Amino acid sequence: MGDVRFADGSDVRTMRMRYTVLYNNAMNEVIQKQLHGNGVLFMRSASIGSHNLSMHWSGDNEGDFSYENGLPSVVRAGLSAGVSGMSLWMSDLGGYLKKQRTPEDTILFERWTQYSAFSPGMEVMSQLNTGPWDWGDEALKIYRKFAVLHMSLFPYRYAAAQESARTGMPMMRALVLNHQEDEMARKTVDEYEFGPDMLVAPMLAPGTQRAVYLPEGDWLDLWTGKAVAGRQRVVADVAIDSIAAYVRAGSIIPKIPEDVMTLVPPFESGNHEIHSLDDRRVYEIFPGPSRDLVDFEDRRLSATRDRGAETLTIKGKAARVTVRFPFQHVTAATLNGKPITVEQHDGVANVSFVHHDMSNLQWSR
Repeated sequence: MGDVRFADGSDVRTMRMRYTVLYNNAMNEVIQKQLHGNGVLFMRSASIGSHNLSMHWSGDNEGDFSYENGLPSVVRAGLSAGVSGMSLWMSDLGGYLKKQRTPEDTILFERWTQYSAFSPGMEVMSQLNTGPWDWGDEALKIYRKFAVLHMSLFPYRYAAAQESARTGMPMMRALVLNHQEDEMARKTVDEYEFGPDMLVAPMLAPGTQRAVYLPEGDWLDLWTGKAVAGRQRVVADVAIDSIAAYVRAGSIIPKIPEDVMTLVPPFESGNHEIHSLDDRRVYEIFPGPSRDLVDFEDRRLSATRDRGAETLTIKGKAARVTVRFPFQHVTAATLNGKPITVEQHDGVANVSFVHHDMSNLQWSR
């Protein structure tokens, strides 16, 4: 860079750190001014100041399990970016660099899919121009399962992004961020807390088992509800259609219905056949100590227990609400003092109602 001259006379030694931020700022201005904000900037160049910009993208990674430039490197890089203040991190699902298929590619695609579902964004891009439908029926089924889960977690991810904007806390949180006095948390580099109430340990190699360190707290297996105490390492059995994931006991996880396929409203897309984001909101209440929640629309939820009676108070913006009770045998419920029907869907008890301003839901087991 010794012969480079900049129009404003900047020193090449300082511009080396500033150039990428200025470049991406210029591209962001195009999106805001010419596209009226209707676009997303994917950046793979970053430096000091990049944390205020849009979506950070891991670049052209190898489509393999290598620690040099494959899936494990993407997870570690994303956690490093988060520690550096860059919260919105994503990667080419399945890896980009791939000139020919190998026997383990299908497994890699399935495991990368599961990791991406618990990241700020999912997107598919490949040098071979392959899509989810190119890896067989089982891989496509797994992709559908986790793409639907990722979309349904939109309110949870959005609230975590809002927290990032307020405090700098990334959406994918290296364990050391919240557990700095925990030596094992400091040494753990391939798992993370996803938002405030979930922990994810991706499969980074072929196989169906991995060690998981759970930091301080009471945790529940996301898929089975099995309680696991924190401050210990466990061996997780991870079927090919699953991922090691845990939720804090007592958490309220905000979601949207699983039939929502896009956040783009019909008047913009022109497609009125696909369910888009509407006023339906889902809250999943997990067993454990009572916890509170402020969702992405500033709706406030408070769960309490008093002499065996459990109550959820919702205050704020109107919505069509469904409350689910994973891993709990709820037999009866009242809404604002009046009985409400408890239904079962896929083995999970739930109640649905129209919320206005304030709702008091009480239930028993």
